Amino acid sequence: MLFDDDGDGDHGTGLFENTRRPRREPEPLSPGMRLAWRLGTFLLLLGFVPLVVWVLARQIGWGDAALGPLTLIALPVSALGGLMIVVLVLLSALGAIRRGKDRS
Repeated sequence: MLFDDDGDGDHGTGLFENTRRPRREPEPLSPGMRLAWRLGTFLLLLGFVPLVVWVLARQIGWGDAALGPLTLIALPVSALGGLMIVVLVLLSALGAIRRGKDRS
């Protein structure tokens, strides 16, 4: 049996050593990025909700005449919101890559 010299209970094997690095806090988004992220999410939901209503209404048996304008508005708005979020994610990734290169 090995002698436990440091009192951590591993008897010199090093099993209970804390080898994890401390967690880094993410950098906060700039006010412009935060506003754009919220606007993109809002537009995505604004377009997605009418599409769900349209699909459910077709299942019930409502006619397309009443729901046609809803889809004409919902598809572009949802696409714009989704595109906006994708662009923001790419910009955030590029910013993180640049900040990583600046630190090294």
